[in-house]
Amino acid sequence: MLEDPRYAILTLGCKTNQYESAAIAWQLEQHGYRIAAAAREADVCIINTCAVTHSTEAQSRQLIRHLLKENPRCRIIVTGCYAQTSPEAVAALSERIEVLGNIQKDELPAFLKQTPKSSSLCLHVSDIAVHHFFTTPACPSFRNRTRALLKIQDGCNSTCSYCIVPSVRGPSRSLPLPLVLERLSELVNAGYKEIVLTGIHLGAYGRDLHPRVSLSLLLKKIEATYSPAPVRIRLSSLEPPECTDELIGIIAESHTLCPHLHIPLQSGDNALLKAMHRTYTADAFEALLERVLSAIPNVNIGLDVIAGLPGETDRQFENTLSLITRHAVGYLHVFPFSRRRGTPAASLPGQVPDSLKKERVRILRALGFQKRQDFWKAQCLHDHLALIENRHDNQTGKFKAVTRNYIPVQLSAPCSYVGEEVRIKMVQPTDGYVEAVLLVD
Repeated sequence: MLEDPRYAILTLGCKTNQYESAAIAWQLEQHGYRIAAAAREADVCIINTCAVTHSTEAQSRQLIRHLLKENPRCRIIVTGCYAQTSPEAVAALSERIEVLGNIQKDELPAFLKQTPKSSSLCLHVSDIAVHHFFTTPACPSFRNRTRALLKIQDGCNSTCSYCIVPSVRGPSRSLPLPLVLERLSELVNAGYKEIVLTGIHLGAYGRDLHPRVSLSLLLKKIEATYSPAPVRIRLSSLEPPECTDELIGIIAESHTLCPHLHIPLQSGDNALLKAMHRTYTADAFEALLERVLSAIPNVNIGLDVIAGLPGETDRQFENTLSLITRHAVGYLHVFPFSRRRGTPAASLPGQVPDSLKKERVRILRALGFQKRQDFWKAQCLHDHLALIENRHDNQTGKFKAVTRNYIPVQLSAPCSYVGEEVRIKMVQPTDGYVEAVLLVD
């Protein structure tokens, strides 16, 4: 091992990937590594890739090629979902590259102790379908982050016809509930005032454990432990059937859980939902939105939407637009359909031309912008609690902050307030954030 080795980690993709990269960084620092000022100065560079769409695969390749040129001497480890699904393609980019699968990334510090570039080390990717236990290590510290992540679940047992995730993340597996509470306690004791519970299929948490538990049970235990302590818990994406009346009620009555839900819609047309193996109807989704909006004050609901699913007609696209338009959702994450090799949707008839997909994406994103502005304007009528982050806006010089219901704001505040939750008044929405002022009790 080098004396005083330096590392860099470059991450693409979801919050789960972000957590795993932070966990790798923590492990490396416990083994004597220091973070490099820039990737070009690192002795070891780790690229944690994404493969959810063709676009993210292309971004992964671009990042790898850039790093190969920028740092011609470092050891390069490529891991993550693109490495898991296409290890040979990754390795073919350069003989300098060593490829680790999603399971092997948990063992990265031990892997680095081995001699690099031997033939047996170039590819280190196992069959993830046979892994049934949660193995991601703890991460008690997040560099330059005010809000912490806590991964409590991995993998997915669903069979959505367009999705590659189950094949690159494996079966659903959960961190045992006592360990969730232990890791949560470490983060709270470290001073984090917001912790985001994340996973690949978060709503499936606990179904694989013995005895079986549920996300709702976990949230009740967290609420009993920390309410009304000054820590807030945010949930990452939840599938519609898992937003049960029990879970909605827990959030509505909670002093700890943030009034924010991100729920994948994908399409507002029943025929498309059925073809994509989604387990709900458009009517059921609308009923869910109505229950959430009526039960949780000031709730911010975000939706995932896919444009250009195979066979999507103009009328079916209009059905999606109409559903979204009818409800006070707060924002949209819009994706063009991406044909993923090995998924049933890739070979379905009626593939939508790229030009039409691009136009539908544009229309949906314009609707999403309007929905977000409408929600922000409505929320200016209320006072809010916002967590001030250790980041300034480069143009305004003001602190960035995030409200409990996931609205980005900017405000002037004393430096001593960084990392604290304060009461604010939102004043004026802009394109990317809401201007706010600090309220003094």
